[in-house]
Amino acid sequence: MSAEPLDGWNLRVYGLLIENGWILLSRETYPDFKGYMNKLPGGGIRLGEGPGDALKREFHEEVGIEVELTEIHHLPTYFLRSYFENSQILPFYFLVNRETDQIPKYMNNEIIKGVSVSQEFYWARLEDLHPDMMTFPFDKEALEKLLVSMPQNSQRTLVL
Repeated sequence: MSAEPLDGWNLRVYGLLIENGWILLSRETYPDFKGYMNKLPGGGIRLGEGPGDALKREFHEEVGIEVELTEIHHLPTYFLRSYFENSQILPFYFLVNRETDQIPKYMNNEIIKGVSVSQEFYWARLEDLHPDMMTFPFDKEALEKLLVSMPQNSQRTLVL
């Protein structure tokens, strides 16, 4: 529990798009964040929007592809304050599949709350990943949970 009063909730949603042993990740830069952030694709849930609809919108807007949700993968159970604002983060993590053969965007640039944000989407081999490569604690947990559940000796080749 937080010792200081919070301004509200920050509801987030993220998707784990896995294809043939590879996962789609996002590398993001913000002016007030030193370096870059390795994250899973996703973003904020708008008022009046459900987590599933928000994730589909985020993939459409940012990644440029349509996805279907296959299952809830991870829902954290403890308190975490937002790095960027005085709010409590509550993220939902879903496993997703591409609905079509669309190729994900390589880059996405947008203005969020008056700040220029740059995103680079890239495929990473699951066998080369470690949860500590992710920037934020909840993303690390979601990736660790995924890696623990994956077969150790599966064939891994990327087909786009």
